[in-house]
Amino acid sequence: MTGRRRGVNLQRRRSGGGRLNPAKLKADITALEQEQHPPRARWGGLDLARRPVVALLCVLSGVVLLAAFAPFDCWYLAYVALVPWALASVASPRGGWATLWSYLGGLVFWGLGVYWLTWITLVGYVPLVGHLGAYWLVAGVVLRWCFRRGWPMWATLPVVWVALEYARAYFLSGFP
Repeated sequence: MTGRRRGVNLQRRRSGGGRLNPAKLKADITALEQEQHPPRARWGGLDLARRPVVALLCVLSGVVLLAAFAPFDCWYLAYVALVPWALASVASPRGGWATLWSYLGGLVFWGLGVYWLTWITLVGYVPLVGHLGAYWLVAGVVLRWCFRRGWPMWATLPVVWVALEYARAYFLSGFP
C-alpha cells in the first residue's frame, strides 16, 4: 500500500468511514463565501492597489525630491519626498509593479537631476541614469522585504536609504 493511499485510509477512519456530512459541507461552503477579505490599502483617498496610483506616487516622489535640490532649493521637501514612494512600494499588492515603478521613479529623479551631463556626454548620461535609478529599485525591494517581515518603516527606510547612498558613493559612479 502506498503512502498516498494509506493517508486516504487514515482520513476515512478519522472522519467516520468516508461518509460526507452534508450539514458540515454546507457550513464550510457558507463560511468560505462569507469570508472577509482584508481591507485594501488606502492613503488618503487613493487606493494603493490600483496600478496608476502606484505609478503616480513613485513618479511624484522623484519630482518632489528633485525640487529639494538646486536650482529649486526647497530643501524642506526632502523630509517628506520619499513618503509616497515608500507607501507605494510596500503597500501595493503587486510587488513586481511596485518594483518597476520604483525603478522608473528613480529614473525620473536622476534623469532630471543630472540633465547637465547631456551637455558633456549623452553616451555616458543614459547608462549612468539607468545605474543610479537601480538604487531606487534595490531600496524598494529591500523595504518591501523588511515590511513583510514586520520591521518598522520608520527604522528601515533611513537605514536602507543611507546604506544605498553610501554604496552609490563608492561603487562605480562616485555620486554622493
